[in-house]
Amino acid sequence: MKKIATSTLLTLLFIFVFCFSLGLGAKIGHSPAGLDGALMIATWGAGIGLIAFIAWGVPVHLFFIYKGIKGFHWYFISGLLPGFVIIFVFNFFGNDSTLEKLLQSVSLGLIGSITATVFYIFVREKNAKK
Repeated sequence: MKKIATSTLLTLLFIFVFCFSLGLGAKIGHSPAGLDGALMIATWGAGIGLIAFIAWGVPVHLFFIYKGIKGFHWYFISGLLPGFVIIFVFNFFGNDSTLEKLLQSVSLGLIGSITATVFYIFVREKNAKK
């Protein structure tokens, strides 16, 4: 369990740094976000990432361990699913068209897959060393 916790924390650090670097180039209200805006974006990104890891990532990882599933592609695919659930089931983003929701789902799914890949690298690399 310690390996999973450490891998989760390292993955959340990756999410924070990734969101921070994107936030430095972002605009909030048609003006550059700056350092404060980038920190806000990174904090929200890591917070949402933590919720996603608790609700989805860690249970899926434990299921993979239980079933003996070790392939990278399973983690990549499992990272895609929450983006579609968030957009189509919870419908957070108002009355967007189906095409816009599909594009939002794909972008969130790709971010989830990148995150799942980073988690896979941390958790599997540690298991291979022992």
